[in-house]
This record gives sequence, C-alpha cells and structure tokens, in this order.
Amino acid sequence: MRRSLGLVLWLLLPAIPAHATVVSGGVLDLTAGWDGVLRLDGAWAFFPSEFIDPKLPWQVRATIEVPGSWGSRRADLMPSHQGFASYRLRILLPQSLREESFGLFLPQIGTAFRLYANGKLVSQAGVPSHIAEASQPEYRRHIVYLDYAPEIILTFHVSNYHEAIVGGLWNTPEFGRMQDMLAARNRAMGYDLFLLGAAFIFAIYHLGLFSMRREDLSPLAFAVFCMAVAVRIAITGERVMAEYIAMPWATQIRIEYASIYLSVPAFAWFVHTVYPQEYNRWVMYGIVGVSLLFLIHLLFTPPIVFALYLRWMHAIILASAVWILYGMALVLRRRRLGGIPFTIGTLALVAAAINDIIANNRFQASYILPVGILVFLFGQSAILAIRFADAYRKERELSARTQRINRSMTRFVPDSALRLLGYTDISEITAGTQRELEMAVLFADIRNFTAMGETMTSQETFNFLNAYLNRVGPVIRRNNGFIDKYMGDGIMALFPDKADDAMQATLEIMQEIQEYNRLRSVAGYAPLAIGVGISYGKVAMGTLGEAERIDVTVVSDTVNLAARLQEMSRRFEAPVIVSEKFFQQLNCLADEDYRLIGQVRIRGKKQLVTVFEIIRARSGEDCEALRLSKGIFERGIHHYWNQEYARAEELFNKALYIFPADKIAELYLMLCRAQSNGTTTVLREESTLV
Repeated sequence: MRRSLGLVLWLLLPAIPAHATVVSGGVLDLTAGWDGVLRLDGAWAFFPSEFIDPKLPWQVRATIEVPGSWGSRRADLMPSHQGFASYRLRILLPQSLREESFGLFLPQIGTAFRLYANGKLVSQAGVPSHIAEASQPEYRRHIVYLDYAPEIILTFHVSNYHEAIVGGLWNTPEFGRMQDMLAARNRAMGYDLFLLGAAFIFAIYHLGLFSMRREDLSPLAFAVFCMAVAVRIAITGERVMAEYIAMPWATQIRIEYASIYLSVPAFAWFVHTVYPQEYNRWVMYGIVGVSLLFLIHLLFTPPIVFALYLRWMHAIILASAVWILYGMALVLRRRRLGGIPFTIGTLALVAAAINDIIANNRFQASYILPVGILVFLFGQSAILAIRFADAYRKERELSARTQRINRSMTRFVPDSALRLLGYTDISEITAGTQRELEMAVLFADIRNFTAMGETMTSQETFNFLNAYLNRVGPVIRRNNGFIDKYMGDGIMALFPDKADDAMQATLEIMQEIQEYNRLRSVAGYAPLAIGVGISYGKVAMGTLGEAERIDVTVVSDTVNLAARLQEMSRRFEAPVIVSEKFFQQLNCLADEDYRLIGQVRIRGKKQLVTVFEIIRARSGEDCEALRLSKGIFERGIHHYWNQEYARAEELFNKALYIFPADKIAELYLMLCRAQSNGTTTVLREESTLV
C-alpha cells in the first residue's frame, strides 16, 4: 500500500511547481544555500531592442518581471510582443558548493534565443535576430550544464516575430544542482508519459466499447475527447511529441491550438450524450460550430494571426463551463445514474481549466490542468463503467425476460414442433410451411367428463383439468413427445422419434392416473378413467393461418385414425386401442401385454383396419383376467372370421366367464348370435366390428 501511495505521489510531483525564488534587481543571491530546484522568478535586468555583449561587466539599466511577455510586463519599453531584447541574471553561489555541478532548465522561450553563461555560449534554440526575416522560431525544453563559479552571469538574446501574444521569457527558467534537476525533469517526463498513456488507453478502450454497442454514442464522444487530450499532453508540457517527431515550429503551434479547439466540442458532445436531458443539444451544436470555425481559421492563417484569437476561445471555454456546471446541478438534483463521479471529475476539469486560463493570461506558473484531466478521465470512466454495468444488468434482465417469454411461447408452440419444421426461433414462423413426416399420433380423452362437469363449477373444472394435465404433460415430454392440441378434456400428442416412445408414455400415464385416483379416493372424489387411441404413419405437419394468427398442426389420415380409435376405446370400454401399423412398430411389449381385437370399420375409410388392445394398460385385476382369457378370445375371433359362429360363440362365452366385464367379447357374442336372426347389418353398424 505504501509503495502504491509513493508511486502516486511521485507521479504527481511534476504538477507541483518548483520552489519560487525572488530575483531582485537582476541578482539572485544563493550564498546562504538552498534546497531542491529553484524557479527563477523576479526582476531580471532587461535591455530592450538590444543584443548586449555577454562579456560586458554586470550592469542594470532596467528590469522586467519574469515570467511574462515583455509586451505585457514592460509595455513602456517593449510596446509590442514582437521584437528583440536581452535578459541578464547574476547568480551568486557559496564557496561550499565549488565541487558541485549545476543545471539550468530552459522552458519554451518566445520564440528564439541564445544563452551565454559568463560570456560563453551554452545553448541556443532557433535563430534570434534583430531582423524579422532572419529570425527562425523554435521551442525546445532542455537542461543546460553549468560549472561552478562564485558568480554566474546569464545573458539571454531573445527575439520574437512569430508569436502574437507572448514574447521573451514568458515561462520561468529553473536552477539547481544537476542531480536534483535531472530527477525533477525525469519526474516531469514520466508524469506526462503517464498522462499520455492513460488518455490513449482510455480512448482505445472506449472505442472498443463503442464498436460493441454502437447505439450508445457516449463512449465514442469520450474516446474523441481522450484523443484530443492525449494530443495536447504530447505537444505541451514536456513536449513529448517533439522529442520523438521532428516538426516545424508552426506545426507544433497549430497542433497545440487544435487540441484546444477539438477537446472543447468533444467534451460538450460527451456530456450531451451522457445526459441528453440536462445538456441541451442546440447549445452543444453551438459550441461545436464555433470551435470548428476556430479550427478552420487555424488551418489557413499563420501563428501571428490565429494566436490573437486564443483569448476569444478562452471566453468560449468559460461560457461552456457555466453551461456544464448548470447541467451538472441538474444531474445531481435529478439523481441521474453516475451523477456523483460525473460531478467530481467535471468539477476537477473545469476548475483546472479556469485556473490555467487565469494563469496563462497573468503568466503565473501554477498550471494544474493535467491533474484535472487525470481526475476527469477516471471519473468519467467510472460513469461509463456504471452505465455499461447498468446496461449489462438491464440486458441480463431483458434476456431473462426474453427467455421467460420464449419458455412461455413453448407452451403454445413446442420447441419440438419448431425443430421438426426446420425453425430455431418462434419469430421465424410463417404461414404455409409444411413437412411430411412419419410419427405416432396419440389421442387421449377423459371418459364421462360431461357428467363430471355437471357437478363442478367452472373454476373447479379448470382446476381439475389442470391437475390432470400436470400429470400427463411431463410424462409425454419425458418420452420424447409433445402435446400438439388441447381439446377440452382431450389431448393430441405427437411422438416423432419412434412408436415405443408413445407406448411407454401411455403406460406411464395409466400409472399416473392410478396414483391420481388413489388421491381422489382419499379426498372423496370419483375415480378418473381415460381412453387412448394411437396410430402410426405419415402426417403433414405445417403452419396454418394468416399474418396475425398462425398455428402449428398436423393433418393426415393417421391423425383421423388415432381420433377414431380413441372414440372406439370408449365404446369398447378398453383403455388403449392401437392400429395395426403402430403395433408393428413396437418392440417394448411382451405377448401377454396385448390382444387382437379384430377388424373394424372406420368412418371415412373404405378399407377395414385391424386394431389391438393394450392389456397392460388396464388396472391390476382386469389386466390379469384379460391375460388369462387372451388365447380363448383370439381363437374365438379366428372362428368368427371363418364363419364358424357356434364355435366362436362358445369361446367368447368362456372369455366372458373369465372376465365378465369384457365389452369386446360381449359384442362378438352378439354378432355370433345375430347370424341366425338376420340382424347382422344393424349390429355391425353399431359395433364397428366386422
């Protein structure tokens, strides 16, 4: 923790100015000693419109305050910011430091200079001249090595014909022991690189966020602002960009000014995208438009011209700050999401910007904009993180809601039906799609439901049906089927994989009904009985309807047959009746689990249909009795088909003796007896047995 805190303090040190030193009468007396790096602020000797011989003995004719433009500090001597002059400073050092070496840090000096120490040329930036055409501007921040001497006389020859609003030593040189000076400059460079990297990383990160969620423009606006800030950090301060990229002085100045003209509208755009209700878009458009005009003017005019308009931009920045502070108050009052980090970061940036505008116009040294930018970047990143977290939370809630809706929709249109039709999403369904498939079709119906319903209220009826279906539905799904239709007390279920699934589901449903009847018996309710008909064959599955109402259904002779078999199960009082084709597909039944019923006439079909009863689906005692009578019953059917009615009648009587409630054996017995009295046609129509 201490190491982390130390790193933060180390990074922030360059934002804290060096110790200010008062130079008086052009003399800096350090014979009493000092600590650290000193800012050489104060009254320097000044020689307007003159390049004084650096070897001349020390003299003072006039003084000027440093830092500051000579046109602002001594308008009586230099009425214009353009021109040339000499600065001199006498530094007195103690004898105790004779073994030390010293460094002089030179900031941007407007706009070309030569520096002499005790008459010896030690540094130069650009080409200073008393003639405008011969002068060449250059900004270069560097450290000059100085040997110890009891008296060091510094002489600056400075000229400016290219800057419009500053000339001369408008930034303060710094003096100190060489090791202190190097450490200070390394910290300053590290701080600028840290800020530059942070701004650049924030920009790239938020561009990535925007690429993933393009409907939200706030990450893009923040990324643009971060890029403008990164450019400004690189071109000002320690001028990191100039350290690595050689470029003309005018280009450096254009980039420096352009970073202001881009960051202001980018910031206005950002706050509008984050809080559009609090920050009026027309005000934002106005800031963007005016900034673009400044930018265009910057591109097509020389520095001596466009620099004159910087103070107008300062006025626009101050007006924008008022708008931003007003919107910030609305954000806090309305308790918008992320309002607190937004306020902290924005206040830091606005306060730092206002401070630096004042410092720039009064040539003070307390520039704190980098610190304000750093606080703002972290604060606004926190806002976007909060917003994205909230968006992610809402997306998860929406996704969960969508999943719930989809699950709800599967209760109307099963997923299995969608997959069979080749769909993956219910929204893709259109009317008219159809596929021909082979599958088992099951119809099930509650017997005597009409009579049961007469004794129940409508609410009780729905409760009863839902209790029944809550037992039946899971069994069907568990066996790879799905319910295609609810028809009052009846259902139609489809089993697309294999016939054994339908058979296994039917047997499990019968077990569920037996368990349900035990519970109903305890509660004093009458037992429940159902009839099931199953067929197997080709079906046409598809979508029926129109643009506003679509249903998925199956239509075919197989479906009609299953419905007729279910009706027949009621007439024959047999729980489960299946078609011959379905029976031929089964592998899960033993011989004693089924019996042949015979051939039946199905309404709407010309051909007779051979059908079977599933004995295993009956309750325990009935099941055992039918298994005992199965062989006798089936031999009776064969004698009946061979028109050996007397023998068939004898066998059916034996079957009824074993299981008196065998409705099908009773019907066959009636048919055998009817052969003698001429009523066979009527009996066949009533029984459907032939």
